Amino acid sequence: MKRFSLIFMTVFSIFLIAACDEKKGAPLPKHQDGLQLAEKSGWQAELTWDQSPRFSDEEFMEMRGIILFADENGNLASSVEGVSLVADMPQHGHGTGNIQPIVSPFGEVPSKFRFENLYFTMTGSWRIRISATVNGKVDAWFTTVEVGGS
Repeated sequence: MKRFSLIFMTVFSIFLIAACDEKKGAPLPKHQDGLQLAEKSGWQAELTWDQSPRFSDEEFMEMRGIILFADENGNLASSVEGVSLVADMPQHGHGTGNIQPIVSPFGEVPSKFRFENLYFTMTGSWRIRISATVNGKVDAWFTTVEVGGS
């Protein structure tokens, strides 16, 4: 099954690159840093990457990192549940395919989560959406990351 997924992602990635005529390769990303407010509830989140988000048409490159949650005053959240991460390219109408990111608690701090298994399928502007219940408030947080191009 894993081999089928990798073959599917390879074919899917080649199709997307050809269809969108994007440049290959990727320099350092341009994305928002620091705590950012969620849409409605006031909780905040920060996304940090283990390595620069990038895409390669020659190999699958798993992206990993940390998500940190805080309340509206910037204090670390005491309760975080139901965390999910979705990456998509609204301008192209697609996401990361059938391989979905995995989000799990990280360490002893209840406000810290690790994400992994995130594979960008092409260069360009990607929207990252993190949904969670933070201190009892359900909301979503968005950021944008530039993968490749300049």
